[in-house]
Amino acid sequence: MYTIFMINFAIGVLAITLAKCIVCIATQNLRQEYPNITFQKSSAIVRISAAIRIFIFAFTPILNLILLLGLCTRWDEEIENAKDKLWEKVKSY
Repeated sequence: MYTIFMINFAIGVLAITLAKCIVCIATQNLRQEYPNITFQKSSAIVRISAAIRIFIFAFTPILNLILLLGLCTRWDEEIENAKDKLWEKVKSY
């Protein structure tokens, strides 16, 4: 589990770095196309919230893995629950 967490942490950091690079490239392209363009400086809250959102979206695979591990460890219970629900439906007819 620790390895999965560290891999997803690295993916989150790389996603934030990639987003920063994309923003820099986009501003350079806009400045070349429109030399007189001026950009408003965004507030720190906006920048921090964007970084947090990117980091959370990078961590969604770990949530899926945890759910899958939970399903795999409780597979027998899930099958029994499905059988019980099926028998209840059959008996109700």
